Amino acid sequence: MDSVQGKVLGFVGCGKISSAMVRGYASDASNLPAKILVSRRSVDKSEALKNSFPELVEVLDENRDIVARADVVFIGLLPGVARAELPTLPFTASQLIVSMMAAVDYAEVKALIPLESHDNVVRTVPLPSVARRSGPILLYPKQNRAIYDVLSIVGTPVPCENEAQMKPMVSVTGHISSFFELMRTSQSFLEDSGVEADLARTFVTAFYASLAQGTAIAHEPLAEMRDEAATPGGLNEQSLRFLRDSPHFPLHYESLQQILARLQGTAAAKK
Repeated sequence: MDSVQGKVLGFVGCGKISSAMVRGYASDASNLPAKILVSRRSVDKSEALKNSFPELVEVLDENRDIVARADVVFIGLLPGVARAELPTLPFTASQLIVSMMAAVDYAEVKALIPLESHDNVVRTVPLPSVARRSGPILLYPKQNRAIYDVLSIVGTPVPCENEAQMKPMVSVTGHISSFFELMRTSQSFLEDSGVEADLARTFVTAFYASLAQGTAIAHEPLAEMRDEAATPGGLNEQSLRFLRDSPHFPLHYESLQQILARLQGTAAAKK
């Protein structure tokens, strides 16, 4: 199933990630599903999707009805709601079932879905960028090619060898807000230095985007790219030295450790 054309996609739960996934699938004119069914939960989000894609999105009151009609089921429920509802829903072995619940491990997902075989059940961690059909989507287990292809429409699947690999990468996604704060701080500096706000925003956005794009196409280790940019006596060497002499990078690393400890349910590691 490398195409969703003619297929019915069902979203059980309609939070931020479910909404982003719907927008991703609904905006690919070359590969539109027959219908996208969404839960009325989060009325504002479900109605916004219906208003944006009136011919494609159908809002249903009952999760049972979504599962009964869907070829591909995406699960985006809170853990407590999932534990109460999933065992009651009419899943079938022919469906592709995609958990998007970051806090529910794969073993529990399988235990909650009343099927004899779970070959078509996977755990994923999409990001809000799927609304633009971009960004990584963590995937486990990696063997299901059909689900890989379906996810490829809205992002870049990153298949994990084991579930333990997922949590450190999920930890990094906890730095989205920190990244935006870095950009905001840079923009604020420019504005305080006399640059008009819109111009500052344009420059900051293009600057950081170019760095990310550069790493995507480069093959050198990041440490080599760092050192190459830090020309002796140059601006980058000055900035890097200043930040290295402060707790900046150790705190960045420690924040990742703390997020990982939370995901693992353990005490934060001490350095």
